Amino acid sequence: MNENENELVKKKLRRFTVPHHDGYLGGVTFTAIGLAGAAAGVVEHSVKIILFGVAFAVLLGGWILSDAIKETKRYNARLERIEQAGGLEALLTDFENGSKAFGGQLIVGKQFLIGKRTGAVLPYGEIVRMYQYIEKTNGIEDKRFVRVNTANDGVIDLCRLKLRGKSNEEFEQFSEYLVGVNPNIALGYNG
Repeated sequence: MNENENELVKKKLRRFTVPHHDGYLGGVTFTAIGLAGAAAGVVEHSVKIILFGVAFAVLLGGWILSDAIKETKRYNARLERIEQAGGLEALLTDFENGSKAFGGQLIVGKQFLIGKRTGAVLPYGEIVRMYQYIEKTNGIEDKRFVRVNTANDGVIDLCRLKLRGKSNEEFEQFSEYLVGVNPNIALGYNG
């Protein structure tokens, strides 16, 4: 690929992988709601409403926004590490030519796994452990993810799975493939 094609594919990769638009939007929304509440407190001459609005804006809005910023920095550092190691061309090739798994939520390339809206852009060699992670509320399954532990970034969700075991067969096939590519990966299950 030439330089212009690389830049175009990089932009498409960023749109596919970066999950943080929701975090930025949520953080700004909660900050605006909190500040609107503080403004209502000024109109009503209520110190309690002003303090509640400011606290809502700073605590909830700020927390969501800072989390999104932290995840974006983590994602950018991951891409920079790949680029410095000389793997950017392979990453872009895998993004363009890799096969899709889990309903298109994960691109499985020759050297990389690329998660849709999860920020996951991982070379196989970085993955230390992979497992299904299940979140439950009041004993009822809410969410199911393919989760990995990496040598550099800690815990990352690769993609979301269908609920109540509908994705088990595809997960098993993916697990076998991953162990074939990197026999050092520990497989597990968290329920």
